Amino acid sequence: MNEPAEIQSKSIKRIRLGVSTHVTPTSSLVGEEALQDLLLVVDECIDSGEYKIIVDFTSVPTIDSLAISALLDLQDRLLKVGGWIKITGHNSVIAEVAEMTGLSDYITLLGDDGERDRGEEGSDVCLGPGARLGDILVARKLTTQARIDEALKLQDRLGKRMGQIVIDKGWVSENDVLRALAEQLGVPFVRIRPGLFDPAVVSLLQRNVARRLGVLPLFRVRSVLYLATSKPQDMPTHEEISERLQCVVRPVLARKEDIVKTLSEAVPLNDMQFDFMGDVDEDFSVVEALHIDDYSAIDEAAAGSPVVNMVNSIIQRAVHDGASDIHLEPFRTHSRIRFRIDGLLYEFNAPRVELHPALVSRLKV
Repeated sequence: MNEPAEIQSKSIKRIRLGVSTHVTPTSSLVGEEALQDLLLVVDECIDSGEYKIIVDFTSVPTIDSLAISALLDLQDRLLKVGGWIKITGHNSVIAEVAEMTGLSDYITLLGDDGERDRGEEGSDVCLGPGARLGDILVARKLTTQARIDEALKLQDRLGKRMGQIVIDKGWVSENDVLRALAEQLGVPFVRIRPGLFDPAVVSLLQRNVARRLGVLPLFRVRSVLYLATSKPQDMPTHEEISERLQCVVRPVLARKEDIVKTLSEAVPLNDMQFDFMGDVDEDFSVVEALHIDDYSAIDEAAAGSPVVNMVNSIIQRAVHDGASDIHLEPFRTHSRIRFRIDGLLYEFNAPRVELHPALVSRLKV
């Protein structure tokens, strides 16, 4: 057999080893440009008669919806010619995305020993959809049958669901209860964090609609939208989103607090500014001006158009969203701006800390 020949493109490494070809992206598979490089190399493999391809994700921290759909398409294409595509070197975030979107059901994810990697949840006892929540918690050895029986007795007296009772009692963590509930309902569970949602997909649904419905779009794979929600059985919500985005909705169970927090942080402050910048109401004007000689430099910056527009847009957005408070908080590297809406603080990506004095000065004006 010939010695391995290595071919390298701008961001993809390719090497033939035995019967399979290893393809190694060197950065995140996010965006069309990164994806096109991978597809180009795979096309070269297929043209050379190399139909068994292992994609090494060691240097790939995240993937997006386009990449997931493309990998599924590649598997379809290779299966038709007797080949396959497999993934190795993936991190836990990508493994969770693959499990949530069904990618791991169609493409084998290899562990260090070459066997299929089922992730952290692979060893859990699974009773399947329809099982009682208490039975699932006991089967997973998260609590005892005696405590489940006690929680059942407390349900009527406290007017709470059993899952909430065992959380309040400190017998089972909230995440473990939600994982068990997801198994009972036959849906995935996700602990939302960076990498577990596609920002481009989040923006598909208007933020005010997402907030009203209490949902967060995670990934859109082909025609299926994976939707984080704390109410997986809320069919009217699924139908509304399906109609709005013309897709099939697959619910993914998540904590309500995580959804609210991510919705706030997923909308950059810059985007928020542009919604109103240059479109300020005519009756929005300065009523009184303050001049502090000791802070002339700050006042000069505060009077500049960028800061004036920023403060105007912040206030108008707060009014538009029905906020009762605006919080402006300085940190070492940035100045955090938060709105209080319906008792909850919504955090936004904030400007650099150097702008904080000028923002405060403008607010005083």
